[in-house]
Amino acid sequence: MPFNTTNSEGVDFSAVFYLNSATPEYPRPPFAVGTVMKGSDGTEYVYVSSTSAQAVGDVCRLSTGWAATGVNAADVGMFGLLVGVVPAAVSAAAGTVSAAFFWLQRAGICPAISVTTGVTANQQLYSMGTTGRLDASPAAGDEAITGLVTTATAASNLAPGVLNYPTVGATT
Repeated sequence: MPFNTTNSEGVDFSAVFYLNSATPEYPRPPFAVGTVMKGSDGTEYVYVSSTSAQAVGDVCRLSTGWAATGVNAADVGMFGLLVGVVPAAVSAAAGTVSAAFFWLQRAGICPAISVTTGVTANQQLYSMGTTGRLDASPAAGDEAITGLVTTATAASNLAPGVLNYPTVGATT
């Protein structure tokens, strides 16, 4: 796991902070959403929020308020939105937890990207019906995800890859 190289302390790219009203001693997350940090291995992460569960490798689109939501073929009007990959599992908001805050990878070598098993390296990838997962065989209405490729054939719905500031592209 890379470590932070910018002038900040306490950055753990795999840490998830849960905003929980039962722990008032932590009234806000440790970083502002939208904060960008560079990793030691050329990676780049942005601090985001989410109220839904995300698995390791899930591909998320970002709102203008830095809220992460898994990409899905049912999304419409998302052209141009920023995209990133979840480096650590995130639980859904429930009970006294109102949101999760975590680092979303936007650039560099990524060890796990959620893609359909069997997808081979260096193909154009698209959103699909499974939220957070990409596929190389688009159906009508799927959106291209540009700036993201896998570098090996996917096994168990995960593959390593490279992120180059991905965005939501055109709809098929």
